Amino acid sequence: MRLRTLINFHKINYSHNVNYNFKKSDYSYKNVRNIILVLSFIIVISAGVFSHIRQTHADTLPVIDVSGTISSNTEWVSGYVYFVEGQVIVPSGVTLKLDPGVIVKYETGYGDQSITVDSGGTLDAAGTSDNPIVFTSYKDDTEGGDTNGDGSSSGSTGDYGTAIDSESGSTTDVSYATIEYADQGIYVDCSNDGSGTSDSFTNNTIDSPTLISDCAATEVSLQNNLFDVNESGEYGGGPAVTVENADPSGVSLSGDTENTFTGTGQALEVEISDATIASGSTWSVDGTSDAVIMTVENGYDSLTVNGTLNLGPGVIVKAQSPYSNIEVSSGGTLDAAGTSDNPIVFTSYKDDTEVATPTAMAHQVVPPVTTERL
Repeated sequence: MRLRTLINFHKINYSHNVNYNFKKSDYSYKNVRNIILVLSFIIVISAGVFSHIRQTHADTLPVIDVSGTISSNTEWVSGYVYFVEGQVIVPSGVTLKLDPGVIVKYETGYGDQSITVDSGGTLDAAGTSDNPIVFTSYKDDTEGGDTNGDGSSSGSTGDYGTAIDSESGSTTDVSYATIEYADQGIYVDCSNDGSGTSDSFTNNTIDSPTLISDCAATEVSLQNNLFDVNESGEYGGGPAVTVENADPSGVSLSGDTENTFTGTGQALEVEISDATIASGSTWSVDGTSDAVIMTVENGYDSLTVNGTLNLGPGVIVKAQSPYSNIEVSSGGTLDAAGTSDNPIVFTSYKDDTEVATPTAMAHQVVPPVTTERL
């Protein structure tokens, strides 16, 4: 059998010929694997974002290099490492689907490495609890093997740019995924332009900071995620979640859908800057999530409450400056109900005596430490 693939990519014509003359004895693992690789080569080429398939070692998964703008609906399947060189852009009218078990690795170093979902584009990345999708560093040998062929290595915080960059008007659905070693794990920019951004992040484990910017409560939803932000590495880390000029109500911090936080310092922070709880919106914060609310002054009140803000027992709110205010507007509601055993705490960001407990059940007074917030 003679198999021929013709490739036209970025105005480069490439012809690849593979000869297979099958005999009964030829049905070896090596031959079957080669057939599968070539067929996958054809499928991925049709998406318009491809350079080649390669394999660094026999015990590692085959690698598909991807970059540029996807030209048609595309599905990434398990059994490969997809290596993102620079940006992969999902434009308007195009869907990128990631199957459970897909591993995405990003080129390391300072740059714009990301999967970017443009207005009108769709990212559908739905893993399962038993078979999550993984977004990680090129250096991470624990996922898919030694992809970069440099011997034993592991990732570190800030190895690459942004795992998922969701732009205004996009649709992004990520569930049961692990996001590791990015400078920024998730970036959502709704631009406050009413373009109908629809982003959902559910049941993920995220060790890199998340930024929500210029979004209404209905445009972005973060539920049941575990934020385990690693503050080590060359670039440190940062607040687990930052809500900037947006409605924080989409970041669940109470009830059955609450996000949870682990670690110390900034790894526990939900940073609020120039944010507004809109009229008709309610943001409830319980002490059970381990989150510390950090209000940051950015020329305006840190948080304006036009709707309802509920603070439960054990919640800790820290202010970065005398101007890091929570302003309750006319018609807005602040309900802050602690208990005698588990009060709500409003304090300075320099106050190291107030931290969330490892069990996330109450605030705890601990001996002061000398480490300042970065």
